[in-house]
Amino acid sequence: LLQTDMSVCNNPLWTGKDKRMNTRERIIAHSFNLFLNRGYASVHISHILKDLELSRGGFYHHFRNKEEVLKEVIEKYYINQLSDLTQVVESAKSFKEIIIGLQNLAAKQIDIFLSVDEEKPNHYYLMFEAMRLFPETKETISHWYVESIKRLRSFIEKCVAEGELKEDVEPSMLALQIITQVEGLFVMSHFVDKSMDKEDILLVFDRIYNNTAAALN
Repeated sequence: LLQTDMSVCNNPLWTGKDKRMNTRERIIAHSFNLFLNRGYASVHISHILKDLELSRGGFYHHFRNKEEVLKEVIEKYYINQLSDLTQVVESAKSFKEIIIGLQNLAAKQIDIFLSVDEEKPNHYYLMFEAMRLFPETKETISHWYVESIKRLRSFIEKCVAEGELKEDVEPSMLALQIITQVEGLFVMSHFVDKSMDKEDILLVFDRIYNNTAAALN
């Protein structure tokens, strides 16, 4: 089975109530929690102020409104994760390193999303809400998917040429398969089996790797 770097998985819970975080970080972290659990439309600035024991001046010193908070939440918990995935592909020296890197990032992301109060909040709802409100967010995410598949395809082509992958591997299809399997796993974890925990999800990643590794010599 693929070995996960558990040091990546053991991240502190992002509740926003950690006093070591500065005020801006606490607002972003706790708003993320609230948006996931209650829905963006149901959360008011007053909820954030009450939970974090902040004054209105303390909030408005950092943000003009709730929409600005959502933008920061999306940047930190979604857009930055896309950048991390890009780094996995750009820094990998082998196909196996890409799969290991993707699994470790997924483990980290699972910890972040399961740290909120709800047992299984659906973070896709929040992402879709942000894309509806902010067209530039949708454009950024769409562009990332297109470019990621291109990068993976190019890397897989190199692996085939160097003999790491079999000659009959189709780079475009394998690149698409990797991206869709990773995303599909998170979607299914919300709709198919509400009892899935991190260990279950990582076991599925092991199986995804083993199935993909069947293409290896």
